[in-house]
Amino acid sequence: MDDKRIVELFFERDEQALKIVEQKYGGLCFCVANNILNSHSEAEECVNDTYLAAWNSIPPQCPNKLSAFLAKIVRNKALNRYERDSSMKRGGSELKLILSELNEDILSKDDTEELFNEHLVTDIINEYLHSVSKGKAAIFIQRYFMCFSVDEIAENTGRSYNSIATTLHRMRNELKQKLINGGVEL
Repeated sequence: MDDKRIVELFFERDEQALKIVEQKYGGLCFCVANNILNSHSEAEECVNDTYLAAWNSIPPQCPNKLSAFLAKIVRNKALNRYERDSSMKRGGSELKLILSELNEDILSKDDTEELFNEHLVTDIINEYLHSVSKGKAAIFIQRYFMCFSVDEIAENTGRSYNSIATTLHRMRNELKQKLINGGVEL
């Protein structure tokens, strides 16, 4: 079933929409949450919270791309849970590695997450992603939005680990230059 019809089911308040979403996007949502939390049970809870949030927000919202809509919700839920549970102390999650990559190559401020929330940075990142190929943008989004490992991205794209790692490194350097040129103090 296509996304447009699934959203229509949400608007009709048909609970079948949740079952279809679970079948179609449950794996994606779980992967995003688990990459951030590194905990099967907590990731499952975030996915269930995501379904409830989608149910409560559609309507009035009418997402054009349901997968991106759900990924954003589950990512935010997982990040909130990650922060709440102080998972950084436990280590082992992909998020810790991702934040260290960004701190190392782009951001020198202590509070990376706070900086990401600033509108200027968001605008520059969006502009940068629109300026690169769709393939590169997809790699960047998989790594820094969906928190996929480099191995997972390599598998998803059919490219080697080294190729993905090199692409990400170059993209971080390019983005760093764009941020500096855009007036962001690093």
